Amino acid sequence: MLPVADGRRTVRSDVRQLGSTLGDGRLRYVEVRELERRAASCAALGVDPRRSLSTEGSESPARPAQAVGPLVAAFAAVSPGAGATALAALVAELLAQEGHACGAVDLGSGHLLDRLGADARRALAAGGEGQSAPVTRSGARVVALRCGPGDAPPSLSGAWVRIAAALEGAACIVADVGAGGAPLHAALDTADEVVVVLRPDTPLDGALEAARAWRRAPGFAPLRFLLNGFDPRRATDRAARDALEATLGARLLPFAVHEDAAFAARPAGASLAEHAPESQALHDAAELA
Repeated sequence: MLPVADGRRTVRSDVRQLGSTLGDGRLRYVEVRELERRAASCAALGVDPRRSLSTEGSESPARPAQAVGPLVAAFAAVSPGAGATALAALVAELLAQEGHACGAVDLGSGHLLDRLGADARRALAAGGEGQSAPVTRSGARVVALRCGPGDAPPSLSGAWVRIAAALEGAACIVADVGAGGAPLHAALDTADEVVVVLRPDTPLDGALEAARAWRRAPGFAPLRFLLNGFDPRRATDRAARDALEATLGARLLPFAVHEDAAFAARPAGASLAEHAPESQALHDAAELA
């Protein structure tokens, strides 16, 4: 403040400009030490934070406010073993248990059916692939579609019609897709949300390099990223999170799914809510759902 002759105070122009921007929702306060910590983590892991992922899709024309059909969320992984299938099954179970009309689509190798329970696999075997939607114990309806890595994306167009017919009335559809090939292309072109699942022990630079080649269809939200199997007690996990935050920014989901022994130890076909209702992984997945 600068004093003036009449006893009043006036605001310097730079302070006034700062005050006028405090209400701008695009601004976010970040500690300088936080930025330094993220930069050090990137250097330790060999990740270049300056090579941020393209935000293609985020600046495209907005989609209609009233979307037609169910909300489709696809879970994908840059490399196998990240836990995308397990998370897709868990989110579908949680949504169904909360009373939402939820469908689950297996565009991978069929492991989603194992996660959702043996009853889903038996019912699906009786009805045929992509022709029926058996209901799991949690209430989610399931459709499976076998897609080989060499399948061309156009070959999926008819399959999506069958999926939509089998899951008619569903408010949301959770899809498990592979790390590449036709299923991934179909998800990038059709899903409302695509969540890329990463683990802290994944070579992040290589994973981000692979994800840079993934392009979303115009008008769709950009890729979002989720850290799975996170243990804050491990310095390497904290460094991985710092590096992802520095590289991805707001595209990294603001929470992680923590490492939880109960998640891996649940019996085949049992839901995590039944097996370990107080588990941390279930709480994290509920936030995601």
